[in-house]
Amino acid sequence: MSELAVDVAERDDVVIITASGVLDLGSAAGLRAALDAAVAHDRPRVVVALDAVTFVDSTGLALLVTGDRCARDGGGWMRIAGPGAQLRRMLDITNLDRRLAVYDDVAAAVQGSGQ
Repeated sequence: MSELAVDVAERDDVVIITASGVLDLGSAAGLRAALDAAVAHDRPRVVVALDAVTFVDSTGLALLVTGDRCARDGGGWMRIAGPGAQLRRMLDITNLDRRLAVYDDVAAAVQGSGQ
């Protein structure tokens, strides 16, 4: 079974969700719960830090798209920080890099600069 560690912190009214490990069908529940809680507020501002995630499958991609949609529907935003090469390639191949806000690191994502 795959494992994904998820940590949630708040900085300057931005919820920062940090994941590490493998994000797939067997491990997505923890990140799903963290995202659901983060986007449940009015005008959510969420950064999902994925620099320590080694693999993402279609379940993980769907989870990121859903989180982004829910944040937008709530009048806020969700940004991805530090995706690895495998995720960057998947985002490019699926054109999700045009829909999802992707940043090199958490600091840039919080500030919304350097996309």
